[in-house]
Amino acid sequence: MRNLLKIFISLGIVLGFSLRCSHTAEFKSLTPPYESQIYSNLEEKDPTSVEIHLKKFSEDKTHLDTYYWANFKLGQIWSKDNPEKSCSYFRKLSKETDFPLNELAYLKEIENCPADKESIKHLFELDPNDKHKWIKSEIYDLRYKIAKRESLYEEWAEAAIALSKASLIRGEKIAYTEEALKIAKKLKNEEKQKEYQARIEKLSPSRMKKVYKKDYFRVAYDYRRDRNFDKAIGLYKKIIRDKKRSLREKMQAWNGIEKSHKLNRDKENYLKALFSSA
Repeated sequence: MRNLLKIFISLGIVLGFSLRCSHTAEFKSLTPPYESQIYSNLEEKDPTSVEIHLKKFSEDKTHLDTYYWANFKLGQIWSKDNPEKSCSYFRKLSKETDFPLNELAYLKEIENCPADKESIKHLFELDPNDKHKWIKSEIYDLRYKIAKRESLYEEWAEAAIALSKASLIRGEKIAYTEEALKIAKKLKNEEKQKEYQARIEKLSPSRMKKVYKKDYFRVAYDYRRDRNFDKAIGLYKKIIRDKKRSLREKMQAWNGIEKSHKLNRDKENYLKALFSSA
């Protein structure tokens, strides 16, 4: 999850500060010694060995920073190989109201524990734009994962659209929206089909069902972004051949052809286009 690294950096700073402020040998011995090689890249180590090493920290609530850290780490390392074990650690932390990452632990509990109707219902009732804004991306990711896993098609489509809007990557935005459109077609929901199709066409004009002459430049540019240079050049040539187009538009189309060949590293045709437009 995208924000998880930032959260653990913050938690590490808090724990590190606690370590520096400690004046007792006992406290220092129970706080995870970040300078030790043992605690680097824990996710790459054998989960059983890590659990044996951290077990004493995960059961001792005398020093809460250490207790919270150990349990969260154990939840993390088991999440891939043994979700049931991971579930027990995250569930323990989700019930600790004083734990700073309590809400994130709750999301991890839902992700790793066997699904039940109540927890799924609660997940989709959370408001990512209110007090849970700091874990907004985690909520969207988990909604998508759970809805897909449980075949909750309407929720799945909405989660895909939320991820599409949250992503900064054009390809991801399009892919998630196309996934939502496919689900809307499966559900025969015409209203959602129109909504999702409109979003796809806004994100990528070349995916328009019907292309009008007024859209040629936008569509050709979109083809260029997708490295579909033949189709881009084909549209630019249509603009050049159109007697109703202005000289300015035709020069712009020649420029588009030049850029298409240049991006395609087609030096020969790039030079031909360059001299043809001169």
